[in-house]
Amino acid sequence: MPPSRPVTRPAPSGAVYHVQTGAFRNEVYAKRLLQELLSMDFPAFIQDSGGYYRVLVGSFDNLDDAADMENKLKSTGYATIIIL
Repeated sequence: MPPSRPVTRPAPSGAVYHVQTGAFRNEVYAKRLLQELLSMDFPAFIQDSGGYYRVLVGSFDNLDDAADMENKLKSTGYATIIIL
């Protein structure tokens, strides 16, 4: 019997998953969280989205990779949500 391979769940065509760690109306707070994440070598960035500055980590083609990053962030103490 061949070894089983993990099943990956790709994002819909052209879409990517991100892990959101915060959403702020005040850009200063978003930048503070961004610097904290970057200092820990997380691939974080800020996205200006409808009056909120969302702090996102990574760009993933499949849900499994996004979930792995989410687990790393949670184990470090961050509240997270995976978004498309």
